[in-house]
Amino acid sequence: MIPANMEILWSPNHEDKFLTFISDLSLYQVEPWREGNQNQQISQNTAATLLATNSENQYLKCVAWYPQTEPDHLIAVGQANGRVVLTSLCQGSKDPFALSGKEFVPRHSRQCNMLAWNPSTPNLLAAGMDKYRADYCILIWDVLATPPKNLATTPERRGSFLPTNVEPAASMICKPLHEIGLSETALSLSWFNHEPKTLLAGMNNKHIRIYDLRDISRSQVNTPLTKAVYGVTVDPYSEFRIASFVDTQVAIWDLRNFDKPVLTLMENRPIIKLSWSPTRTGLLATLSKDSSVIKLYDIQHVAIGDEVESAIVERVLQPYGQHAIASFSWHPGHENRLLSITPSGTIKDTTVFERITLNWSPYTNMAWACGRRLLQFDEDAEPRVTDDISNKMKQRAIVGYGLKTEQVWENGVLGGEIALQNIWSWIDLVKSLRDEGKQKLNSKLSGYKMQGAKAILKGELTPVGFPSKSELQSVPWVGLERHNGGQRHIYRNECREMALQLCGWSFNRDGVTINDFLDSCSYLSLGYRVMVTTREPQR
Repeated sequence: MIPANMEILWSPNHEDKFLTFISDLSLYQVEPWREGNQNQQISQNTAATLLATNSENQYLKCVAWYPQTEPDHLIAVGQANGRVVLTSLCQGSKDPFALSGKEFVPRHSRQCNMLAWNPSTPNLLAAGMDKYRADYCILIWDVLATPPKNLATTPERRGSFLPTNVEPAASMICKPLHEIGLSETALSLSWFNHEPKTLLAGMNNKHIRIYDLRDISRSQVNTPLTKAVYGVTVDPYSEFRIASFVDTQVAIWDLRNFDKPVLTLMENRPIIKLSWSPTRTGLLATLSKDSSVIKLYDIQHVAIGDEVESAIVERVLQPYGQHAIASFSWHPGHENRLLSITPSGTIKDTTVFERITLNWSPYTNMAWACGRRLLQFDEDAEPRVTDDISNKMKQRAIVGYGLKTEQVWENGVLGGEIALQNIWSWIDLVKSLRDEGKQKLNSKLSGYKMQGAKAILKGELTPVGFPSKSELQSVPWVGLERHNGGQRHIYRNECREMALQLCGWSFNRDGVTINDFLDSCSYLSLGYRVMVTTREPQR
């Protein structure tokens, strides 16, 4: 992060404070906008009031805001000579550890490229340096450390801690807690939020490395070769996902498959900054050089491999019309809120609105949401969808529909429809016949597997694939008004009897005569009763 242009940064401790810098540090406070206000208006409802300015730091290259409130507004400043200075922009603030004014000096002078405070252990400050052939490029300082006494009592001791052209001071720290990357270059740094001892670094224009401070010697396993080593940053909602960039390419990495990027995004111009949203999962913002837009990538799903396409929604934010943007910064707590700044110092306070979604709950309630905000909730949707199949399925599941295994026919009653009652009654009948061993009438029929009556009448269960010839029998017939109708012909075979039995229409079995059977079928039409007893199936 080398500020060739104006940079801007929200405070991690105060929701209404932010910092701008290029050569000077300027602290602002966001206040409601009022007509006649002389402060800089940054949105329709807000204005920025200048609170303090610091011009004491020369050759400023990067800054990092201390993530604690004491001392208030403590800023770590990385300089071109490699020094890191702690500066407070709030005079009179409590400073129980005397942090303000401390300096951290590398053994050899070279440019400081990046600073990063540890989010879980705030006394650790990582600094990424340019290459020096006999020195380390990543220095992790403990800001609570105290300068050793008699630091420069002898020239020999002084040379082991300080550069030869640096005079010792009472607030100067010269021994880092950890040193990483001998004779290398650190171009970007980022701590893991949930792994306080793990550091991500873009190195030497060709490596992204993960260092574990508990065992630095084993921290370079599975290091991918890539030129996308700038701006490395960890997704705050997914510790496996990181982003980096080089030139016009944005690389999205998955640490579970760290050999190559799982996704590459292309821009038309060289990229100068990218940042994950701290309040929204999978939302990445990128800014290109001399561009008037901030691109937002909503990375909903990233596929590992080529089998499934990644799900990404791209949006564009253009706060200044056609004017170029120098930098931007996400608000750490307010959803989708960010500040942007132009090279001339014009500031905009912008909120990126989410797409409004319509959601239908399993309880048939409807809701309209925009991000984390619930716009409307409809509690009266259920009476209007009583006849919907989803509601019927829910009601049937509540009463245990389909779970009656002993008295299977009871499922039809719970279903509440005639068609369901008929099918469950048939299943109950078939189950009882199977349990009693009545489904196999003789050796000519093969194993029965719950086939329907139509398949049985066609003879699909017989070895030859068609029904045997029906046997003609004469039985006494009694008409509708119980008049003697004489003899009638009945056609019978194994397939007919089994089909009738499955339909509950069997007779002359267990002492049931055809007349008794027809009496039990009084609800059927005359034509149906004649069909049951006389129809010869097609062969």
